[in-house]
Amino acid sequence: GPRIVFGQRLLGRRDDPGFAISETFQVLGKTIQIEDQVVARGNILADLIDDKDDVGIAAKLAYNNKFLIRKKADKKRTLETNWQYEFRQNRFQSIEPYRAVEFGRNWNLATNQQQNENEHLAQGNLQFYSEKGWKARYQMSAFVLENKAFQGLQQLAELKFKNKFWNMRLYATYLSSQNDSLENTRFLRPKMEISRSFGKEKRKFKIGVFAEQEKNNILPSLDSLSNRSFYYNQIETYVTKNASESDNTFKIAYIRRWDYGILNNRFALANVGNTITADGSFVQSSKQQLTYKMTYRNLQISDSTLMNEKKQQNLLGNMNYTFVLGKGFLRSSTQYQLASGQTQSTEYQYIKVAEGTGNYVWRDGSNGSAADNIEQLEEFEIANENTQVTANYIRIVSPTNAYEATKIVQINESLQLSPKALWHDSKGIKKFLSRLSMQNSVSLRRENIASNNSFFDYLPLNTLADSLVVSQNSQLRSTLFLNRNHQKFEINAFVSKIINKNFLVNGTDKRSKSEQGGMIRYNLNSKFSLNAKGENGILSSDSEAFDNRNYAIHYWSIEPNINFLPNKNLKTSLSFKYKIGEDHLPQLEDRKPAKINRLNAEMRYGRANKSNLTAKFSYVIIQFEGDNSTSVAYNLLDGLQTGNNFLWNMAYNTRLSNNIQLSLSYDGRKSAESRINHVGRASVRAVF
Repeated sequence: GPRIVFGQRLLGRRDDPGFAISETFQVLGKTIQIEDQVVARGNILADLIDDKDDVGIAAKLAYNNKFLIRKKADKKRTLETNWQYEFRQNRFQSIEPYRAVEFGRNWNLATNQQQNENEHLAQGNLQFYSEKGWKARYQMSAFVLENKAFQGLQQLAELKFKNKFWNMRLYATYLSSQNDSLENTRFLRPKMEISRSFGKEKRKFKIGVFAEQEKNNILPSLDSLSNRSFYYNQIETYVTKNASESDNTFKIAYIRRWDYGILNNRFALANVGNTITADGSFVQSSKQQLTYKMTYRNLQISDSTLMNEKKQQNLLGNMNYTFVLGKGFLRSSTQYQLASGQTQSTEYQYIKVAEGTGNYVWRDGSNGSAADNIEQLEEFEIANENTQVTANYIRIVSPTNAYEATKIVQINESLQLSPKALWHDSKGIKKFLSRLSMQNSVSLRRENIASNNSFFDYLPLNTLADSLVVSQNSQLRSTLFLNRNHQKFEINAFVSKIINKNFLVNGTDKRSKSEQGGMIRYNLNSKFSLNAKGENGILSSDSEAFDNRNYAIHYWSIEPNINFLPNKNLKTSLSFKYKIGEDHLPQLEDRKPAKINRLNAEMRYGRANKSNLTAKFSYVIIQFEGDNSTSVAYNLLDGLQTGNNFLWNMAYNTRLSNNIQLSLSYDGRKSAESRINHVGRASVRAVF
């Protein structure tokens, strides 16, 4: 018999009481399904008796019947009928949408139009199919919102055929509707696809053609078309190779599309698009894989009054390639992307936030003029570990209405070399080489104005004039290791380069950093270890927007360090860093070097998965004869001031329960003659 379940509904709100009745049963070989759902926001029995407005009802009735009209074993033909009716009261609210995603578009419904009135959906479906691969279907649907809010009738016809080589599908829907504004619609959507397979092994190759049309006439009156009306035709021809034993696939397609606009209450051709696509994969084995996808589109404008754009040619591509050689001796992963389009210029705004919680510092008067207590764009600097205490601003990037036609190229490459994979148990020179390893990574994204040779614009390593590069973000790093992660000692050397260039409304802003250096680690015993690292590089800024921010700082530094671990919970370290930097943009006689001596002491105490306490103190002496308020000085002096500087920090983190974490921190800073800065923070985090 029927099942009545209280408090469990497919469609009702989770926090509303209610019940659902659901039953499917057979009557003389026919299938009948009944669903009924009632939802109330209060006492459901009292609300039903009093007929209050906070009771919502939804119901569904379906009837299915299937019978053979020809029973011969090799020539079976079946006729199937399906009738369905749905009712939803406007007070019924669902947990989540239960209609198809395209339901509103299929019926030309306005947003949320269904929520205001009771709705009825009736559907009749007649289907015929045979053992020979034929299938035909006709469906008629009616959708009504009460009070003449909406009335629609939709018809669907479909014909399918499939055998060993051929596959055909003809499909069309037609909708006629009217809403409470007396707006009529006529929506026609035919589709057609025919394909032929070739090859003996699982029909590897397939050639086909696909065509579709959407013509939506929205008529506020009998002799006018609404601006919401649209019309297009599209045809596609393609060749595909499906995956089989080799897992190698490809698809090549040509697409032509005609889009129409409204001119003098009639549809007129607006543009014609021609698109060529190619995508596929090549998998030789688990050690070598290649996937790719390319799209080229040519857009021709037929009527400039309907489309205010110029003729366009767009290219979009993506390739991914990974391989492993020699049992992991060489590993590579490459991602290459290209595109053509438009780059939107931006402008910066700086917003003040809570003390010490931002990532930018405002330095009044650093633009070369006297301090006036007025925030200027060129007076903000990126905060570092020394200036985080006074980092009270964040930067907001706002787009403008200015665009530049550009070509975009992006590449990400990771290359690892590990001789140990081949020679881990060898002797002699191979044993020494097995201790070496190398890790390389390259990341580049560049947007540039098209040059005379458009092909070379898409080459990632092609050298372009700075005037052609609109935006660039690139990172390169290569590290050579000796005895990587060895218990006793380790040596590494690295080379890196970072470039960031942005397209601003008043010009480009470029910053770069080139650096090379190395590190040596030696463990004296289980409690003491020695580290030493050195760096040499160039930090530069080239801004068309702010001339006073241009510099080219050459620097080098050395930093020895000693670590002491008395037990597994406590670690202490003492280090000294000596650094010299100088801006090479001015004439030689005008250059003023900066010398930095920094002493650091650090302690960390913690218990695994429970709590930890860290404390750090730094004493910094800086010698510099230039102006401390300039942007160059800020980067030369690492955000500190000439003379004596003191910095200290404490942080405590603990787990209050399995999913509650408490964090407390305190930062302090005292530079030269300035006042002491104190910043305290507290946060509680719940992890679910």
